[in-house]
Amino acid sequence: MGLDDGGRLLMEYKGYVAAVEFDDSANVLHGRVVNSGSYPIANFECTDVGALRQEFERSIDEYLTWCREDNVVPKQPQPWTPTPSDRPRLALKKHRPIALPDRPHLDELRKELRGAA
Repeated sequence: MGLDDGGRLLMEYKGYVAAVEFDDSANVLHGRVVNSGSYPIANFECTDVGALRQEFERSIDEYLTWCREDNVVPKQPQPWTPTPSDRPRLALKKHRPIALPDRPHLDELRKELRGAA
């Protein structure tokens, strides 16, 4: 694991590189493969930092299994250098908060969402 010049966490598995960003508004870690060509072959997310690598590796393994089962040639990892579009995207606070119905069992979720804003 390492960091790119934008401060994102980078991970490598079987030659594929994933960049991970933290979505502060949802308290979720989002990752995507950044060296698979014009589109990411895998995206993943989790709320637990400890599960981050496991989710990344599972996503790659599932992609490769799907390719093998469907007789599709998998996109090979390509050399990767960050471009301006690879820079971290910051959550904008100008977005309207999610309106949740008034139900007692959602109180905890409301508190978490307000704390993340």
